[in-house]
Amino acid sequence: MIDAAVGRRTGRAAGVPARAAAYGAAAAAFAAYAVWGSLFPFDFQRAPIADLVALSDLWSAHRSPLSLTDLVSNVLLFLPIGLFAAAFVETRARASSAAALAGVFACAVALSAGVEIGQAFVPARTPSMLDVLAETAGAALGIALWRIVGAELDDLLLLVVHRVRRATPAERALLGYVVLFAVWWWLPGDFTLRPGEIADKFEHKRLLLPFVPSPDAVSPSGLIAIAAAAIPVGLAAALCGRRRDSRRSIAKALALVTLFLIVLEAGQTLVFSRTTDAAAALEAVAGAALGAFVARRSQRPYVDRLRASTVATAACVAVWITAAAICAWWPFAVDFEPERALRQMTRWSLAPFRPPLRAADVAPGVALAIAAGLLVRGKLSLRFIRLQALGAVAFIGAIFLALEAGRILLAGASPTLVTVLVECVAFVAALLASPSVGSALVRRTESC
Repeated sequence: MIDAAVGRRTGRAAGVPARAAAYGAAAAAFAAYAVWGSLFPFDFQRAPIADLVALSDLWSAHRSPLSLTDLVSNVLLFLPIGLFAAAFVETRARASSAAALAGVFACAVALSAGVEIGQAFVPARTPSMLDVLAETAGAALGIALWRIVGAELDDLLLLVVHRVRRATPAERALLGYVVLFAVWWWLPGDFTLRPGEIADKFEHKRLLLPFVPSPDAVSPSGLIAIAAAAIPVGLAAALCGRRRDSRRSIAKALALVTLFLIVLEAGQTLVFSRTTDAAAALEAVAGAALGAFVARRSQRPYVDRLRASTVATAACVAVWITAAAICAWWPFAVDFEPERALRQMTRWSLAPFRPPLRAADVAPGVALAIAAGLLVRGKLSLRFIRLQALGAVAFIGAIFLALEAGRILLAGASPTLVTVLVECVAFVAALLASPSVGSALVRRTESC
């Protein structure tokens, strides 16, 4: 145990330049995206001095009501900037420094104020001091998150760096292609959480189930191109991250790539100017499956097969999501009328925390959340317990939020964030119910 701990500390010290470079690159990328997302489409024009001085959305007596989705969007926009910038300065200094973290926070404030002032010159944008407050709060939350999970994040990054370094040039090229594929899937990256804009995608048939007719649906030639573009993604899933004499089986590679594409497709639903056609995701899975099959010709003798325990876990997750959907949407009185859905979504955005109609709308979700917490707590690795716990809470919260949003299409339903919050609290309570898990989460993870 002591030798292993010393070895990990030695590896961490040796990997300082690589970790600092990775954290710095991530911070710069997210800062660049904040500028892009705030000033897009960059049609700068002259602006009145009053807009620059007052940032009118805060001071105007006739300003619109506070938007919860805008608040959350701005917090999430700057959270990774604070996280990775704090990681960068502390990794380079090789020590914790309150002054360095204060400098990171000051730079985040300056960046936020700069982009808000820049928005005064873009007619499609509205500058606001409320946005500055939300963005600086996000940066502060990211800095706090680094203080909580920094040691585990370092360990995870060291594992990634180690695997990339031992990869062959061809495997590195495949990994780079996967990153470019993900970026292409989300271009132009104008993410939105506004219910009205997501409803607009649905109303204008730019949010489609597989092979639903629409003028904006992906053409047959486009589907073929997507399938061809996904072939290297399947190759990467089969070959990357393994020893040079082994590969993943077709089933295991296909499971990984399917999960990857589901995440990409779910994220694309929030890209306002991008048509989200589920048929494209299906074609990408087909192309990736062909890539995984081609990997059989790599002459690698050892095959990492899909384990029965992994299949069982995936089946449990699928059953749980199905049960949660049934509880949330029963009796499935679906009404696809776009105008009614838009009205329902608008009412929800104006009153996001309205009370549930009845206790029966909450109780099944709470029971499922408790069951999920009890299941997950037994699968947490002590080395990455905080990262895994945060990831589990984010995943469960996203599932419950998506199911609650789906209630917009139900006749007589009244979706509310109160239900989602109660379900998430129930999940966290079940996760902490075990004394060993609770104490491991509360105390700072021992440095490796």
